Amino acid sequence: MIYPPLGYREKQMKLSIYMIMSLALIQLSCGQEDVEYRDSYNPEYADGEIPKTNGDEQSQVSAIRRMLILGDSIATGVLNDTTIGDPVSPSLSGSNLSLAISKDNTLSLDLNQLIDMNTMTVNNSYVVDSIEGLQNNYKSQPSAFYGGVDFAYDQFSLSAQLGLDSSQVINAAIFGYRTGDVLYDAIPDVLSQNTNDIDLVVLEIGSNDFCSNLNPAELKTQFAENYQGIMSELANMPGQPKVLVIPVPAIPSILAQAGDQEAFNVSIPPFIQESVSCQELQQNYCPRIRDYSFNEGVQLVTDLNSIIEDLVNTFNDKTQSEFELVDEIAATDTFTAEMLSLDCFHPGILGHRQLGRLSYEAYLNFSKP
Repeated sequence: MIYPPLGYREKQMKLSIYMIMSLALIQLSCGQEDVEYRDSYNPEYADGEIPKTNGDEQSQVSAIRRMLILGDSIATGVLNDTTIGDPVSPSLSGSNLSLAISKDNTLSLDLNQLIDMNTMTVNNSYVVDSIEGLQNNYKSQPSAFYGGVDFAYDQFSLSAQLGLDSSQVINAAIFGYRTGDVLYDAIPDVLSQNTNDIDLVVLEIGSNDFCSNLNPAELKTQFAENYQGIMSELANMPGQPKVLVIPVPAIPSILAQAGDQEAFNVSIPPFIQESVSCQELQQNYCPRIRDYSFNEGVQLVTDLNSIIEDLVNTFNDKTQSEFELVDEIAATDTFTAEMLSLDCFHPGILGHRQLGRLSYEAYLNFSKP
């Protein structure tokens, strides 16, 4: 292939890298994937201690045979090895462009397939196909919920704190899932297998419902129906597992903290030195943030979490199942901008530690009268 003169090519590359990174982050954040799972924490960040348990609590923890995780990309741990403001390290070798999104995840792209030099447009389908490799990588890395004692340095996942190994954990969380996807796809897939020995379920869903472009009234009606359906299915599971319910985080408040910060920096000295703002990314991958006011967003999160809380109380009163709401996760001061990942939306390293800690503490509440 004959490339245009070097200066022209590099000017276009500057734009292309920005487009690629933005598309990559949006796809990682919102794209769907096959059910599969995940592993352990990067030893680079494995400081701190596992909370201590007393004898009764330890007995309860050790009684868990298997744990099921239902949820979206927060539960899968996407970008959990990154931090807001991380540098992105692109490198060019011939026609290959490599973008180091994090320590263990690099997106490699062939410029001949990536860019139409006649129209100077990016082949989006090629980028999406290339990102599949990254999604698979994140399935084998740690999250707040999945992990286990069989993974070295995993001190912070709920699984490890419960003393489970990975063979005891089913992660049915999927990128981009909403409540309807969990109800009509994930749960039927799980129930088609033997679930008699599932003693604990983690239900983390709702952020993508919030970010949808449905009007609030329609969204709340749909959300309530789907969430009630999910809880009915869980209450009727053969083993009557305990359920940890993760509410919708205070998305507008968290994102507002990060809105004026840089999401990541792209540098190929001396040609490219660019930054992408959190606000630019947030407005692209979350229509609710783009199209509604801050106060409208805050009210909608409050309404969705009220639906969840009411359902938890109703099911605890009327069924034999036990649902524990991890309500601290919904508090506006639980997560700070520094706990976000490279995309200014999903939890990063510190955010996943926070999720794991709060979930474990909530699980211990099951043993309290």
